[in-house]
Amino acid sequence: MVDPNALNEAISEGLRTVPAPINTAALRQLCLLSEQHGFRVNLVWPPLVAEIEAAMVASGALAQLEGNIRSIVADHCHVDEIFDFNRIRTYTVANFHRDMVHLFGEGWEQRYVSDLRKYLNDLPE
Repeated sequence: MVDPNALNEAISEGLRTVPAPINTAALRQLCLLSEQHGFRVNLVWPPLVAEIEAAMVASGALAQLEGNIRSIVADHCHVDEIFDFNRIRTYTVANFHRDMVHLFGEGWEQRYVSDLRKYLNDLPE
């Protein structure tokens, strides 16, 4: 059963456009490692509830978050596009736990794992 309060709360929390300090530090460190060891960094958006994604796009929050991420990694990483797993399939509120972050049950988790495996296999060597 979908809890509209949980969705509204997730939408208001999901409109943040500045990554948490720990995420910023992790991105910078990952980019430094890629520079030192010669690997490429690809960024992806994980599955997101369609209503939250729509609110983020409409408000400009998603574009602003992407811009902030790009500025964090700009010194040491080149990022072409950020792949969006919501382009593969639509995820509804019912596909997530009440936190609107974690996929609900093995069926949806397995679909995402399958999509992720295909994405990784399709990356150039």
